[in-house]
Amino acid sequence: MRCKNCDYALWNLKARLCPECGSPFRPSEYEFVANSIRFCCPHCDQVYYGTGKQGHLVPGEFDCVSCRNHIRMDQMVLRPAEGVEEEQTQVDRMPWLERRERGRFSAWFSMVGLALVQPGKLMRATPPQSSLGQAWWFAILTTSLITLVSVIPLLAFMTVPLAFMRPGPGGQGPGPGMFLGVVAGSLGIMAAAGIVFTVICIALWGAVSHGILAITGKTAEGIGRTYQGLCYSAGANILTSVPCVGLCVGWIWWVVSAVLMVKQGQRVHGGRAAAAVLAFPGVSVVAIVGLYFWMVVAGFSSGQVQFGTAFPSAIQQSETSFLTIQLLTYAAAHGDRGPGHALQLVPDNRIGTGNFIATNWLTTQARVGVGETTLEQFELLDSDLQAEIAEAAADVLPENTVAHRLGDFVFTYHGIGFANADGELWIVVMSPDPDVNPSQLPSGMVSVGKADGTVTMIAGNQMAVQLQGQNAIRDASDLPPLPDLATVTHDKPAVADADRSDM
Repeated sequence: MRCKNCDYALWNLKARLCPECGSPFRPSEYEFVANSIRFCCPHCDQVYYGTGKQGHLVPGEFDCVSCRNHIRMDQMVLRPAEGVEEEQTQVDRMPWLERRERGRFSAWFSMVGLALVQPGKLMRATPPQSSLGQAWWFAILTTSLITLVSVIPLLAFMTVPLAFMRPGPGGQGPGPGMFLGVVAGSLGIMAAAGIVFTVICIALWGAVSHGILAITGKTAEGIGRTYQGLCYSAGANILTSVPCVGLCVGWIWWVVSAVLMVKQGQRVHGGRAAAAVLAFPGVSVVAIVGLYFWMVVAGFSSGQVQFGTAFPSAIQQSETSFLTIQLLTYAAAHGDRGPGHALQLVPDNRIGTGNFIATNWLTTQARVGVGETTLEQFELLDSDLQAEIAEAAADVLPENTVAHRLGDFVFTYHGIGFANADGELWIVVMSPDPDVNPSQLPSGMVSVGKADGTVTMIAGNQMAVQLQGQNAIRDASDLPPLPDLATVTHDKPAVADADRSDM
């Protein structure tokens, strides 16, 4: 039994004030393991044991059997029973508030375990008067760790190819350090934004939840107790860090844990706690889904958004970024020149043929021909045969090729020396295969990978203007102009004019 204000041990005291900080206390405010406490008469020291609920005396007041004085439980002098340590008298213990004794890692893992499987016990162990700042600190730390663990696989996926990249002669041109910095910086911003977003959501969540509780009836404690339930239940959100399925179940488990902890903390009916806690996430999910579908429907009905372009441009950017890095990796290992044909990235860089198919379009690997086979069949071949077919595809391209297509991407790196190239030169552009998507050419956003490793999103109605600007850069670099990329097909690569090709 310790002071809830300063943690001073309150055993063997007749006074009802903490000797350390002067805070008042009553034994009835604490819970004990049954028969673990000696309740001693303040007059004659006769010992009694608590056998009732919460380890209290039953009845709570009576005449002492030894001195006959009328005594109440809150007057008693308390001591642990013989052979019982102080820690063994506590029914539930709050790991986060004991992390100095337990160790920070042990306390955090204990909190996560309790939030996942015993949220009610965790809430019972949390003193209502304990610091709300400690609850927020746990929620922020846990959210930060979950966000970090969640982005590590993405960071590894994006940076592994950089291990094979080398800067050009004289240290010029893009090297792995630059790309690693860009990737790490981008993920760092994403992680920080995720943490800030979570803190804001918890703040709104607590206000809405407690507001509903206050409207629908009485609560045992104030709004701080509601925030304790939401913050400490954040440990259940650890499931979000599980790859693939985490985002689907992690937040749901957190919400369920929060309902049980608020129910326990505020001593309210389960249905009332569920209604209060579920209101904010429920309305948020409905609003997000509704807004998304409204944007899609509005885009289709206005004719300004066609199939595929209603989906987040981040998907396009990610897919184009991957191929951009692969081209730079290949060039760094092959004299600063891109492959004769993009198909050579498969056996040389060990990438999958699916990377040439955009997520949001109708193109499939089975519908993209390469020589006498398809991308789907090509991926099943051994690497030696893949290399032969890819080399043959490069040999078939005309010598004055300016751009060629593979799947939903047009490759425009021909003639570019990457070591000294203008960073604004386009090297790959996502453009849906017109043979498969004849009526769904992009009018939304177009993703363009550039020689400096970055990816730019261009509005479809600005593509003609941007292409004109790109051709001005190409002219300054002594490169032939690019045509309308929608005209570049698998059978008809873009080629330079004869006069230009002889320059």
